[in-house]
Amino acid sequence: MVEDLLRPYTETEVTKALFAQSLSQYRPISLCNVAYKIASKSIANRLKPWLDRIISPAQSAFVPGRLITDNVLLAFETNHFLNTHSRGRKHFMNLKLDISKAYDRVEWSFLKRVLGKLGFPSAFIDLIMLCISSVSYSFVLSGSQFRSISPQRGLRQGDPLSPYLFLLCTESLSALFREAADRGSVRGVAVCSGAPRISHLLFADDTMVFSPVDVPTVHVIRQILNVYKLASGQEINLHKSSAVFSRNTPLDIQRGLAEALGLRLENKHEVYLGLPAVAFRSKRALFAALKDRIWKRIQGWHEKTLSQAGKAVLIQAVVQAIPSYAMSCFKLPRTLLQEFQALAANFFWHDGDRRRIHWLAWDKMCKSKLEGGLGFRNLEAFNLALLAKQLWRLLSRPESLVCRVLKEKYFPHTHLFDGQLGTRPSFTWRSIMAAMHLFRSGCRWRIGTGHSVNIWTDPWLPRTPSFRVITPRPSHIHVLWVHELISEDLHDWNVELIRAIFGRGPGPYPPNPS
Repeated sequence: MVEDLLRPYTETEVTKALFAQSLSQYRPISLCNVAYKIASKSIANRLKPWLDRIISPAQSAFVPGRLITDNVLLAFETNHFLNTHSRGRKHFMNLKLDISKAYDRVEWSFLKRVLGKLGFPSAFIDLIMLCISSVSYSFVLSGSQFRSISPQRGLRQGDPLSPYLFLLCTESLSALFREAADRGSVRGVAVCSGAPRISHLLFADDTMVFSPVDVPTVHVIRQILNVYKLASGQEINLHKSSAVFSRNTPLDIQRGLAEALGLRLENKHEVYLGLPAVAFRSKRALFAALKDRIWKRIQGWHEKTLSQAGKAVLIQAVVQAIPSYAMSCFKLPRTLLQEFQALAANFFWHDGDRRRIHWLAWDKMCKSKLEGGLGFRNLEAFNLALLAKQLWRLLSRPESLVCRVLKEKYFPHTHLFDGQLGTRPSFTWRSIMAAMHLFRSGCRWRIGTGHSVNIWTDPWLPRTPSFRVITPRPSHIHVLWVHELISEDLHDWNVELIRAIFGRGPGPYPPNPS
């Protein structure tokens, strides 16, 4: 097994790095044999189930149960707070940091210490170190090959184990911020009273730091980043990093602190993880780049001879997939979605240089093939479905950081179903609430203990068309929650009480107390 891992690659496996302008642009290429890939994948599968317990909630990359959209929603909500915070003595800042060549700079000695500190067995650590240290480089100069060089740092790009090991390294950065928060040195930003304070957000090597504005805090943040750099080898790319301050922060303070941190001063972070980080007045202008991407794709396909069946496949697989990521967090303007659909329809009916008649309306083409359509997506309905999925995540994962933040701001004392827009809501929350009617219509309560289910307003009965109680509530009946209809001793329905309230009839299904 060890010999297979350490077997050198052949010359035919080496590929050339094209268009490199400097030595810093050459990166380790994952040239792994099959035996190594099997071993690496096996270790990654053993490591993956434990990440949710080890990795802090601020990190959402590669952790089962967490999505990139969690960080998008959190960052947008926090930036919305900074953008609307125009009064008061407290000032806040948001630092967007870019890690330079993150995978290539991971020190192996640091990774080994992190694994030991997290409590992994020494045999497991040795196996991981054997995998990552099996790499070697050789150079060809003027046709002559030099001897191999064994590095002391760096993770392979494309290795299934590398993303998880990198997350474990970045957890040390989260630990430094948590320690500073416990001391009160870095307090983070709370979007409202009672909300969890967010000091940083991580998605792999994309980092955002949130903090009140004061000189001691800036010094602590610089110290944290310095310690992390010296220990792990990770270095901040100052050319791609920037600082944004709340609207009430004086300009001279902004310039002074940005200069102290060595970061570029900006009015706002326009993009985070490929999506808008703040909302403009014109939502159409906010997502105009999506239309440009679709148009460029279609222009490239016009040069090819494609049947209508081939065009249909491209529309479904590419054109309608491009805006999906944005639609999972934002409600796109209806006119913009109609333009997306018009581009797709024109491409489908286009025939060379001639414009052809659209023989079938787009709405009918969006029907399933069993109903005579082509199975294209109705983008407006699909947008609402993706936003309803966010509501389902808020309902099913109440312990997540994004749910705790949104709950404290928009529905602190009520259930998600009763959530309102609130005062000065963010664009993301407006978008999510646009799908609330759809979400409510598709949800049914399955009775467990019944403590959260209202007898008279919630859909919990499996037999009526509305799934709600149709019997009017008598004025003398004070029973409100379903758990009051359940006998605590027998874990079954209190039949006598149910008949006294609703009369005789088929009873509900047995509860499933948990």
